[in-house]
Amino acid sequence: MTADVRDELIRSGLISGERVDRFVRRGHFVYESGDHGDTWLELEVLHWEPPRMRRATAAFAGGLRKYNPEVICSPLIGGALVGQMLADALGVAFVYAERHGRAGNVRYAIPAGARALINGKRVVIVDDVINAGSASLATLEDVRACGGAAVALAALMIRAAARSSLAAKAGIPVESVLALDWNIWKSAECPVCEA
Repeated sequence: MTADVRDELIRSGLISGERVDRFVRRGHFVYESGDHGDTWLELEVLHWEPPRMRRATAAFAGGLRKYNPEVICSPLIGGALVGQMLADALGVAFVYAERHGRAGNVRYAIPAGARALINGKRVVIVDDVINAGSASLATLEDVRACGGAAVALAALMIRAAARSSLAAKAGIPVESVLALDWNIWKSAECPVCEA
């Protein structure tokens, strides 16, 4: 991990100094989207310290108030841990979307009992980390299918290069506390697989 990424993670307050080296792994990984990449974030470490997460989500809430959300919707599991804290900080409702399927063919669905609750509501879709955005986009699709008015996508951390393409695909703004750089490739273009 480069010193600048390490320093940025610590400066953001999301990861404590003694945990930051256990948070980022380098190698070859296949993501939920089916894409390949050189970085894996150990999200369990991110959620290890609830007081730290509470402070981070409270600060994050300040930047999301401008969207006047009525509901926070998050993909399970990590996104929902952040989303529920964020909903509490904003004083709004919370709902999650469950994952169905396998890598490369994943969809997210809001549970049947909560689907009608978001109809006509202003919704921010929140994840803990956005890599390619497949979980966020799939959650967004189901929010819209339920009649929710999605107003933004948000994450504590996002792969910096994904922000503009994700905003274009979603048609709404993308917000984050922190933007980091790492490589991602379509499976057929992965240089690690080719080697």
